[in-house]
Amino acid sequence: MGNKLPTLIEPESLDALLKEPDFDKKNRIIEVHLGPSARADYEASHIKNAQFFDTFSCFEPSKLFPKDWPQPNKFAEYLSSLGISNKHNVIIYDRSQFGFAASSRAWLHLRAFGNERVSILNGGLNAWKNKNYELTSEIKTFPKAEFKIKENKALVKNYDDIARCLSAKSTQLIDVRSAEEFNKENEALGQNNIPGSKNFPFPELFDSSTGKLKEKNQIIEMFHKAGINLNGPAILYCNTSVTASIVAFAAFVIGHEKIPVYKGSWIEYSQRKEEESKDQAQ
Repeated sequence: MGNKLPTLIEPESLDALLKEPDFDKKNRIIEVHLGPSARADYEASHIKNAQFFDTFSCFEPSKLFPKDWPQPNKFAEYLSSLGISNKHNVIIYDRSQFGFAASSRAWLHLRAFGNERVSILNGGLNAWKNKNYELTSEIKTFPKAEFKIKENKALVKNYDDIARCLSAKSTQLIDVRSAEEFNKENEALGQNNIPGSKNFPFPELFDSSTGKLKEKNQIIEMFHKAGINLNGPAILYCNTSVTASIVAFAAFVIGHEKIPVYKGSWIEYSQRKEEESKDQAQ
């Protein structure tokens, strides 16, 4: 369904794309849920043709997985109801400071379930507004499409995968939380990270002067300085896998397209390790 768009799309490119007469035939735009006022904010003004995308509609939160991955069938039904198929180019944006807080996770979910034609608007809605591009309150709907689940299980890892990695000591575990959170003491487990992890704080990926993702050469240098070799096996994690998706996106942009995310991340890992410690003490 037309040419695949760049994974990182600039506001100027999206503005030009929206002016093409057959835009709707090949493309869909989604504004990703971010915060309690998300739908009201979207309804008040959004990028032309954008649909509201509720990331919390396709899973049931739990103690281990407060922000779980979507249930495949629900995800397929939801995307289909929005008129999104596996063949559409999907352009994602959100309203966070740099435009990646919610977008990256939706980007990863779409890829993991069968659509690799996914882009994120660099800088999100803020960058769009900074260019004074068109906003609208008109809510556009599209005919139902067919989204078929084609799982790419290589993009997501679970607790058992982490346990195997720790046993084999063959995979780089990358914690993308802040250095403060990474280094603080955990009352139950001692350290507040998965043993052997390297820290790569995700906020450093952004350029506050531009409000966008840093340039490719800067991102490459960041991984190098952190002692991370993305040519070797690696798994990303954070607290719930949300911000780990941002780093997965950054890795993709610099040519490493298959770096997986631990979906349960620290929230699941720490709780399960605590339970294992209690069981062993009995």
